[in-house]
Amino acid sequence: MPDIGIHIDVSDAALVAAAWVQALGTLVALIAVVVTVFLWKRDKGQSEKDQRLAMARSVALQIDHEALTGGVWRFKFQITNFGDYPIDDVNVYLAEANVDCKTLSTVVPKQTISDYFAASSPVHPQHPDCPIGPIEFYFTDVWGHRWRRGVGVCEDLEDHKEEL
Repeated sequence: MPDIGIHIDVSDAALVAAAWVQALGTLVALIAVVVTVFLWKRDKGQSEKDQRLAMARSVALQIDHEALTGGVWRFKFQITNFGDYPIDDVNVYLAEANVDCKTLSTVVPKQTISDYFAASSPVHPQHPDCPIGPIEFYFTDVWGHRWRRGVGVCEDLEDHKEEL
């Protein structure tokens, strides 16, 4: 190889310094990747929670009632799944008495199910429009979370299990 007259004298200290700079650069890149993955998973988890909540809010209950004889009331209810996912294990409850009035299996997306049940009760003082008080329903979403729905209520019961 011909000598072109340029000689670079690299000391051992310069090589050690270059190795340290390279190692620190690699460490910074690794930390950046770990932080990015952590933030992505956190955002993804929140996104899935928001999606479950939106799905739960897309399920609606409508109640009509009429007085029969002897203090008995007949209730017609409709559960409509406006969401894009089926719901399972649907239970309609008298909220204050914790009485299971009807149990349904699956309500597929865009389906409405109607049914009746009867209950005997005097007029409820806090809910004169619904003589037996609030009616709620429970169901399980496609993610396996159990939900409680009613007037002004949309509660993921699985969140409470994590808190206990």
